Amino acid sequence: MCEATADADAEFEKSLESPALARDFVEQHACSEHGARSTVALQLLASELVTNAALYGTAPISVRITCDGYSMRVDVQDGGRSPGPDGTSGGLASAADAAPGAGGAATDPSDGQVDPLDVVADGLGLLLVDKIAHEWGVVTVDDRRTFWGTIRTGLVPGQTPRTWPEPLVRTEAGSAPATAPH
Repeated sequence: MCEATADADAEFEKSLESPALARDFVEQHACSEHGARSTVALQLLASELVTNAALYGTAPISVRITCDGYSMRVDVQDGGRSPGPDGTSGGLASAADAAPGAGGAATDPSDGQVDPLDVVADGLGLLLVDKIAHEWGVVTVDDRRTFWGTIRTGLVPGQTPRTWPEPLVRTEAGSAPATAPH
């Protein structure tokens, strides 16, 4: 656990505004000490996971942000799977199964290749998650799914966060550097 920032939790309703609210939440609560270079990626990750929960799950949508100094993690849990058009579990299960990072992919049984139309229909957002997250996965407990993902902060274990010097600005003459005005 990060000593600079406590874990942060939020809860959202199932709505089209939830992904934007999740991005704002991440911007406000992500670790300012370790996450300076990775907060935007964490916002995108949270947005995609909350979108998935809003499309395929039920309310409430719970979001948690944690930092261990070396990576930041977002967990998104829905209230359960929405019933699909046929009354069975909705697209959340197939979206998770279709995404490469979740351990499976939609395939054409004849050639073993991923069918892009299946992936687009069942989880393009999770393909984005797979590309931006260092690690990600899904945990199911009592029909509630928690999608999680991590973004590296750029620190190496044992390394302390770097403090950057003031930027240098050249004077009009171009010869003597001066510090930038504050």
